[in-house]
Amino acid sequence: MTTLFCKIPALSMDAPSTWMSAVLLKVNLIKDPLVYKQELFSKTFRFRKWLLAHYPELESYLHARLESIIGPEMDSMTPKLKVLEEGD
Repeated sequence: MTTLFCKIPALSMDAPSTWMSAVLLKVNLIKDPLVYKQELFSKTFRFRKWLLAHYPELESYLHARLESIIGPEMDSMTPKLKVLEEGD
């Protein structure tokens, strides 16, 4: 019977904790009302424009629901959108 040994670099035990720290940081950021309200506004921005063009009654309902969550500052918010490349 032949036994082969190969050298495999040891994984850093710090890697999981670094990853977990990044995840916890993101979770804590999302708990901040300023962050999640902006995120909600931005994520629904294009959808609300589409709804307005195709189903205006549903857009007004969604707008009212978002305003109840985000508050009166919703009217002064600007979306933070990713720019889509052609072909995406």
